[in-house]
Amino acid sequence: MVEAGLIATAAATGLVLGSFLNVVIYRTPRGLSVVSPGSACPDCSTPIRPLDNVPLVSWLLLGGRCRSCRRPISARYPLVETGTAGLFSLLAWVTGPTWALPGLWILAATLLAAGMIDIDHLEIPPSVSAIGTAIGGSALGAYAVLSHHWVHLAGMGAGLALALLVVAVALVNPPPRMRAPRVRGRVRAHELRALAVSFVPGATLLGWSGPLGAAAGLALGISGYAASAAGMALLARRRSQPDPAELLGEPPGPARVPIGALVATASMAGVLIGASLHGR
Repeated sequence: MVEAGLIATAAATGLVLGSFLNVVIYRTPRGLSVVSPGSACPDCSTPIRPLDNVPLVSWLLLGGRCRSCRRPISARYPLVETGTAGLFSLLAWVTGPTWALPGLWILAATLLAAGMIDIDHLEIPPSVSAIGTAIGGSALGAYAVLSHHWVHLAGMGAGLALALLVVAVALVNPPPRMRAPRVRGRVRAHELRALAVSFVPGATLLGWSGPLGAAAGLALGISGYAASAAGMALLARRRSQPDPAELLGEPPGPARVPIGALVATASMAGVLIGASLHGR
């Protein structure tokens, strides 16, 4: 009974936070406030009424269309909401009732937002990772101190320190080859920046999950990147015509791996595996 209530609470929390993540994913890369103005239809700009803004439910009741202009509203909005709800529920089921869950949820939501933004824009605003990691990491740190989970705290600290080192290399003092004006060099620079920004919440989460979870997450991330890079390189070699972006001196789209999404997926998988192996 307790577990059913916990998972229901996790799902409801995920739906609500997933609705906010939709705002973050759309507005943050555009430099817009996530607080105001309120949500509006992307086509007719009509403000969305509170009853039409209930996560998942309103989209289903309205048939996926705006009440005012009746134009379709992307199915991605309810998918992000249900995906967040599912992820929160899975974390609750694997870890069991613990006050570490709020921190884990926030870090997982941060990774989800970063991954979706990277898929859309192939860039991740550092503020997304910084704010999410600060809130989620603080919640986990407070829980670890109060419950004397020093191993988790040390692992999280080590993961965060490693992530900040990657940030220092990628954002503060990139290697000379990253500054090269070649197309291939710019692609690598993008991937390193995305890795740095997404690795902050990812390494914090993996550090908390312990050696087994961290090892599983890193292995999945490296394997996923290698497979994606190999697949895109194969597609690039098979192109019969040059990419128009290459003629303009821009990085070709297919060669750019959304590494932020890979880091997010691997990190969330790693913490789930780590929690499962360690038991409740």
